Amino acid sequence: MTGLFSSTLQLSSSTFNMCSNFFFEEDGESYLRMFLKKSKRVALILDPPFGALARVIGNSLEKLKALVKEINPDAEIVVYWIFPYFLSKHVAEVDPTLKMSHFMVEYENHPVFKKGNSTKSPVRIHTNQPCLR
Repeated sequence: MTGLFSSTLQLSSSTFNMCSNFFFEEDGESYLRMFLKKSKRVALILDPPFGALARVIGNSLEKLKALVKEINPDAEIVVYWIFPYFLSKHVAEVDPTLKMSHFMVEYENHPVFKKGNSTKSPVRIHTNQPCLR
C-alpha cells in the first residue's frame, strides 16, 4: 500500500515495488502476512507506470496471489489493474481472467488525463470482477 492510501485510510502500510517484487520496509512482508491471515477478501489495486512491462507486473501479481492463497486459502482475491486500453492485450496475456471495463480513469493531478480536459483518457480498469455495461 502506498503512502497515499495509508495516510488517507489511516492504516499502517508497507511500500512494495511491483517491478522488482520488493518491500522497502524490513518488516513489509511480515506485515502483509499478518494482514492476509485476517482477510476474507483481498483487493489488489495496481496502478503501475504505463512504461512498465505487463509481464513484469504480472509476475509480481502471480506471486502475490500465490502468497494470499498460501496464507489464507479461503480468501477471495479481487484484482483492479489500471492500465491503458491499448495495452489490454498484454494484460490478457499475463492474466486471462482480467477483463477490461469501459470506465475511463481520470486523474486529478495529471496534466492530460484529468476531468474536464478535452483529451479523453485511454486509461481503463482491468479486473477479474464482472463488468456491467
